[in-house]
Amino acid sequence: MKKPKYQYKAEDNFEFFEFYSEGKKGIIKKMVQYQKTSDENVYNLAFGDYDERSNSIDDMSITNNGDSSKVLATVASTVYAFIEKYPNASIIAQARASWVYTSWRILNSCRASFTASLGSKSCS
Repeated sequence: MKKPKYQYKAEDNFEFFEFYSEGKKGIIKKMVQYQKTSDENVYNLAFGDYDERSNSIDDMSITNNGDSSKVLATVASTVYAFIEKYPNASIIAQARASWVYTSWRILNSCRASFTASLGSKSCS
């Protein structure tokens, strides 16, 4: 089953994605970044509100905009785009305690989908 998600914009290298959360607290810019790690072909998924003051991702903010499922589905859709661009990449992500279960379900669905459609590719 496809989940509703937001449209996003990606930079050419597909390492930065941006989209806007729309909910009870207004319109909030979100960012997803795939950061290279010291391990070859391993990337860390960073996600959060965009902080204009620091020009960075605030991964500790809690927006409570009422659209967490749609936001997480959007983040998961960036995983698909990133893996298409970098098929040998592995992605690691850490979720805060309140989001762990939902994040795990979405990313696990992504892994199952890639495994079924591409054979050996996965989101993690």
